[in-house]
Amino acid sequence: MINKEAISNNLKIVHENISNVATKSHRVQDEIKLMCVSKKATMQNIIDAIDCGEKLFGENYTQNAIPKIQAISQLTELKYSNHKNDTLENSNDIYSLDYLNRHFEFSFIGHLQKNKVTKVLEHFSRIDSVDSVSLASTISSHYEKISSSKAHILTIKPYPILLEVKTSKDESKFGILPEVLPFLIESIQEFENIQIEGFMTMATNTQDEKEIRRCFSLLKSTQEKMVSKFQTTFPVLSMGMSNDYEYAIKEGSTLLRIGSAIFGG
Repeated sequence: MINKEAISNNLKIVHENISNVATKSHRVQDEIKLMCVSKKATMQNIIDAIDCGEKLFGENYTQNAIPKIQAISQLTELKYSNHKNDTLENSNDIYSLDYLNRHFEFSFIGHLQKNKVTKVLEHFSRIDSVDSVSLASTISSHYEKISSSKAHILTIKPYPILLEVKTSKDESKFGILPEVLPFLIESIQEFENIQIEGFMTMATNTQDEKEIRRCFSLLKSTQEKMVSKFQTTFPVLSMGMSNDYEYAIKEGSTLLRIGSAIFGG
């Protein structure tokens, strides 16, 4: 099991790589966010990453993710260290929900079954893998029910999603084809309680740099076409994982999904 020191060292390496590639690619580092993919991480691993300053986490499987999220959220007290920054002193500290809500969030990045939508909406701040009108419709209707029950105490905002676009040649990959994307966007825009924030893709599983970059370049050009067509911003471009994130940065990624390079495995 990986310990906090190793996670900290791995994060340092990843952030340095992001900075170096961004500089060489003439990109602003601040526009590139890191998502720690924690599907194989323990609750303590996630807490250690939060302690290291990470704020965004991605999970693929509801049955594994929700107990971890619930366990963290149920911790009620925060013990601050003697340092000026908000580091957490040791692994035995108890964390307040308010603190955690200000300092981290989870996105759902796996293939989502309709019967899991309600639980995902209750525990995740965004769904990054929407690829059909029927799934979007289910999200909209379930979110409407959840929102109605909380409208008297909260200002309800549209639920944010990313649309998953298939750019790879792998048959096993999910996502909508780029040429069909405009029709999906038009349909989803009919749901007033959903906000499309951008797009997500996975590159072909290969060592071929040219093919990997083709996938990422295709999503970038697709994003530009959608911005022009719909005259709206789709700012999030989620592409790049542990084995190919440097290529993704070069092709315009604004959100990197990195798991094994941080948590091992």
